Amino acid sequence: MALPFLAKSTGELNTRLLDTLMKIVSQIEDSNLIKRASNIQVVEWSHEQAEKYLDLGGYGTAAGKEFMQELNQTFKEENYSLGGSADLLIITIFMALQKNII
Repeated sequence: MALPFLAKSTGELNTRLLDTLMKIVSQIEDSNLIKRASNIQVVEWSHEQAEKYLDLGGYGTAAGKEFMQELNQTFKEENYSLGGSADLLIITIFMALQKNII
């Protein structure tokens, strides 16, 4: 799901990668996030936040950028980490480089 999403994305590379990360977050159960939150309910919350971010148009829009900055602050305050999602993004980047998508 992440590679086709990245392939269809437009704009600056960092924006495309951040949006792809949030696409991954919207779909998976990130075990690192669950561990940090000590609560599996965080998965549903993270899915909702990622979907809202994507619905706002991602980081390439003013609303998406503002929402991401607020979400980032929440993650810092709660000591949340999207380590599992980041690992999947790294694999997606590797595959995208192999297929000349980026």
